[in-house]
Amino acid sequence: ARARLDHADTADLQNLAGTHYPAHAWLTGEFRGGGTHNRPEFSGDFQLDQLKTRGFDFPIVTGRLELDPGLVRVAGVTATFGSGKLGGQLSYFRPTGHVQFDLFGRGLPLDEIRQIQSPSLPLAGRLDFHLIGSGPPRAPEGHGDLRISSLRAGNELVGDLSGRVTSDGKQMHLALATALAEGKLGGTINLALNDSYPIHGQLAAEAIN
Repeated sequence: ARARLDHADTADLQNLAGTHYPAHAWLTGEFRGGGTHNRPEFSGDFQLDQLKTRGFDFPIVTGRLELDPGLVRVAGVTATFGSGKLGGQLSYFRPTGHVQFDLFGRGLPLDEIRQIQSPSLPLAGRLDFHLIGSGPPRAPEGHGDLRISSLRAGNELVGDLSGRVTSDGKQMHLALATALAEGKLGGTINLALNDSYPIHGQLAAEAIN
């Protein structure tokens, strides 16, 4: 069977798939499927308009969706965020509730990420990252790299910052380093992957004027 959706509400699709992601958008796509109501199988290319999830807004997201009784897979994803781009692939294994992901971001504008901004110290710069991991959605194991170009904190130019992310499923560790015009700045951030998500870190500076 084939079906075309034109600006359909994604809440209806989540009910069909048995998923409950905190996201909402309007879906357009061509899908081919079969199976039964309780065990649907289908695949197809899609476009999501006005995707909203966890406080983030993405005007357009494109990719390919594959669904069967044991797996929901989203591949070849490309999403716009400001003047930057996000992409990759995500698999959700329904029997275990675990995920597997390979995600990247390029040229993401920090000043448009509301969650990290404050009136007293606005941040600006361009973020690139690549993350790979798997496990429970709230406590995955994985690793990745990030880089922030021309990081600015308030009116001060900090410089280019690079970091390495690792997670063992219990704690996420981020090691940061930046080369300034004069001196060095580095530090670590640790985030416990439990209900309260406690965070702590330290910062070290060397030969900074």
